[in-house]
Amino acid sequence: MVTISASVGLDGDNLPADAKVVQSLLNQNRNRISGGREIREDGVIGPKTIALITAFQVEVLKWREPDSLVEPDGKTLKALNAGTKPGVPGAHADPMPAPMKGPPLEKPISFPLGHRPACDYHYPTTRRDWHHRYFGAGRKDDKGHFRAHAGVDLIAPPETPIYAIDDGVVVSYSPKFFENTGALIVRHANGLTIRYGETSRAAPGLAHGSPPVKRGQLLAYVGKNHKGTSMLHIEFYAGTITGGLSMPGNLFQRRGDLINPTAYLDNAIVEPAHG
Repeated sequence: MVTISASVGLDGDNLPADAKVVQSLLNQNRNRISGGREIREDGVIGPKTIALITAFQVEVLKWREPDSLVEPDGKTLKALNAGTKPGVPGAHADPMPAPMKGPPLEKPISFPLGHRPACDYHYPTTRRDWHHRYFGAGRKDDKGHFRAHAGVDLIAPPETPIYAIDDGVVVSYSPKFFENTGALIVRHANGLTIRYGETSRAAPGLAHGSPPVKRGQLLAYVGKNHKGTSMLHIEFYAGTITGGLSMPGNLFQRRGDLINPTAYLDNAIVEPAHG
């Protein structure tokens, strides 16, 4: 457990070394907080740090009257530490915060759908536009335990075609990924491994074996989950680690080379043949 020597926060002692520790813990826990934004780890306690402490106490600790203070032996510090350590012995190290930028590519990827979705997949900037389709959004498992959204959701009608972002090889297809939808995993020639999730089915010939696929090739079709929502849930991995992509013991519950796909998708080319 990471410790501090004195209180940090509103009317705290706010020693610079302690402040940096708390700021680091807050950043590692920010996906447990609605709208939690990364703060500077500069040892200076200002309004943004205090606001994040307050939000953590309200949303994670469920305090009705937060004191906006982190004490050396207090519940807030213990909860912050609990949000950063793996819960399963031997699991991959917590990838939080996940890399904001993955490996550079020689060529932008091909967008995995025939058009860009009308529903935004970026981090929402206002309460009015709030959604949970973005990378890192708060999620809960079937037992009510918190996890962070490991990809982005590209909203599309059921049975919308899904295309390969680049040349590659199919690693596997599972019809049981999430709420009666499947997932296709492809290791691409550009180094990225992609999970194309919440599909209704794989394209013919891709559900078994390890067939090669070409950039822009039809891979699968958008499925519909139990809530009635249809989307492509897409996850990006840097390809620097081997093994299964789903991994307990960290906030994302994913393999440690998980990366934020947002920038890749923003720069992706919508291929004319997909229109």
